[in-house]
Amino acid sequence: MPDAAASADDSAARARALDVGSSFLVQAPAGSGKTGLLIQRVLALLATVERPEQILAMTFTRKAAAEMRERVLHALRDARDELPVDAHDAHAVRTRALAQAALARDAAADWQLVDNPSRLRVLTIDALAAAFARQAPVTTGLGALPAFVDNADGLYGEAVLAALRGAAGSDPAWRTFLAHLPAPPRQRGRPGCRAAGRLAGPARPVARSAAAGSRGSGGAPRTRRRVELRSRCRHGAAAHDVAPIAG
Repeated sequence: MPDAAASADDSAARARALDVGSSFLVQAPAGSGKTGLLIQRVLALLATVERPEQILAMTFTRKAAAEMRERVLHALRDARDELPVDAHDAHAVRTRALAQAALARDAAADWQLVDNPSRLRVLTIDALAAAFARQAPVTTGLGALPAFVDNADGLYGEAVLAALRGAAGSDPAWRTFLAHLPAPPRQRGRPGCRAAGRLAGPARPVARSAAAGSRGSGGAPRTRRRVELRSRCRHGAAAHDVAPIAG
């Protein structure tokens, strides 16, 4: 009976994924219950940690993060209120048992998690990165209130320039990169130029400070950036002593 065997294998894999002492990569098609399994793992972790903030769950969108947090809280509330659970639903039965264990830990440590849902760290990747940046405003150079931008082309250009400025001719990583990069027809002898131009993208202003914004339309800064990119590319081959691959 292949269906019964597959179901048994699936159940065993789900049970293994709840071992909080190990790490797992779960691969399954859409609608197979991956989020439900993640909720169960969060509940399992809540029964073992000293503080709920020690658990971090990440996702891509704010909507998904809000849904995940609500599902964890829903399981805890149902267990607290002792709502009936379908005894024939193995997933529901397991979720209830995990939620009850989490509530026991909550009561022992006086977390009051249901009344303080902000203690559940379910974040987007962007929010986590911003939190790290806020903790080290001087080191990151972003200030105390970093912001997100929808069009980061200008920032990509600045990153390329920073990488080119810091590139050393003896750096094996740069030498390997340039050696394997074919130059476009009009830039023979200048390895790295096409990559710098492509990574930089259109030199449009993306995120500027108040001082930068006072310089009108930003045409002068864009021109200087293009000139510096061309200059860096022009001297790239000489600095790294690498000949481009013919293409």
